[in-house]
Amino acid sequence: MGLKTVLATLPGFPLRGAALAPNVDVLQAATQLRAQGHTVTVLDWGTLEGQERFDAPMVRRCIQRALHPHRGCTVIERMQGYRQARELNILLEHTQQERIDEALNAILHDAPEQVLFHVRDHAEFQTVRQVSFALCQARPDLMIGLLGTFARQYQDMIVRAMDPIAIGFPNFDDDAYDSLSFLEFYAERLNIYPFVLSPQSAQQERVMKQVDALVQRLDVPLFNFDADALTVNTLGDFARALVQRRLGAHFSLSCPIESLTEENISLLVLAGCRAVSVTIPTGSQRLLEDFYHQSFGVSKVESIFECIHSADLLSTVRLVYPCPLDDYHTAAETLRLLRRIRPTSVLVTPPNVIPASAWYERAIGYGFNVEPRRYVQWLSGALQGQSQEGQMQPYMMAGWSQQQIQKASVSLLEAIAEEGIQVGMDTMEVLLSWQSSGSDEALQTTFEKLNAAFADGDVEALRKFLTLIPVEQWQARGLKSKYKPFVPTLEAVGN
Repeated sequence: MGLKTVLATLPGFPLRGAALAPNVDVLQAATQLRAQGHTVTVLDWGTLEGQERFDAPMVRRCIQRALHPHRGCTVIERMQGYRQARELNILLEHTQQERIDEALNAILHDAPEQVLFHVRDHAEFQTVRQVSFALCQARPDLMIGLLGTFARQYQDMIVRAMDPIAIGFPNFDDDAYDSLSFLEFYAERLNIYPFVLSPQSAQQERVMKQVDALVQRLDVPLFNFDADALTVNTLGDFARALVQRRLGAHFSLSCPIESLTEENISLLVLAGCRAVSVTIPTGSQRLLEDFYHQSFGVSKVESIFECIHSADLLSTVRLVYPCPLDDYHTAAETLRLLRRIRPTSVLVTPPNVIPASAWYERAIGYGFNVEPRRYVQWLSGALQGQSQEGQMQPYMMAGWSQQQIQKASVSLLEAIAEEGIQVGMDTMEVLLSWQSSGSDEALQTTFEKLNAAFADGDVEALRKFLTLIPVEQWQARGLKSKYKPFVPTLEAVGN
């Protein structure tokens, strides 16, 4: 006999586009649990309506007071405001109990026998952990499990951070769902449907069939393909298959930069691609070779971005900064590269030292100091309670204090913003801005408005992006979208 099961998603703060997109992991879990005879209820606060209720207007007032007291602040002022993260955390504590009570009442409403939380990142885990403890106090017999990549990566340490709760980590097969299930329980979502691609052609074919179904059912669907596992050849094969299908829809795509050959870029544009996202850890040739062990160099990056700009594609660059070997000179080299390639947006994240990764297993050689005990403290929120410097990392870096890491990151973000490049927007949000802009001239303004709406947690502003441009106008503009012909790339100069 099946169990009464609740699948819950509790987005962290601040809200970003990925949390508002339909959740594939939850769909996979719901589909397979139902097939096994379980009764499944999905409670997902990753909607605009959910954010409006779950975060409450007080959260917005906290953000405005702590981050930018005047509405006309610049992007740089917004970045500087994040230095006041400790004040913000104190203010948000006043609403956290309301969040826990809201989730507790909703989850326990139908007396479930098991609850499975989907966890994307550290911020979501913090909320899930607090709600889980409250659930166990109210229902000691309740079975609790965690889903998602983050939960799998930190599984052993999460067990310790959640003690004495017995946590399960169920696995569900990829693609075991019908994409039209997106429409079953999602409302007020971003109209962007995410899919993860594997190198196997059979899996890609299943994804494309699901995309076909959504295109036929919806007026103006957008898609985001995670193709980070694809090679040059497999990405080319996928792009050719999309061209042959003539979907008439647009998409964004993340992939290894080495996969973006001139031919593949041409195929992607013909298939409907409007934005790409690539990881370029640094603009330092030395670090690319010695620390990140990349197969590409700065000259190759510049050559590929010549093709990206010639194809009129929007772009997001994912930087890793600072690493233990970074200094003033490597930061300057990174800025110099960004000036040359001019991406649409840049994301800056610290090194992600995941258990069992090369950085974790050979930490000393890479300049990291990792201790499982500190990771457990990070997961349990104890490090944030000790910090006056904003977001703490679960590891230490040789020659760097936590304050220096935070300062270096903010300084780089400020310098990038001064170059007129958007900061903090992923490729999904870039695609949404393109869809909502109505014209190329309005694109920069749309970027700024959408980025501010996410940073502010402004639900009403975000809601406008779902209905801002008439369907007929977007279809006409989208299906007739032109792209520039390719021109010979210029000789790139490395550093």
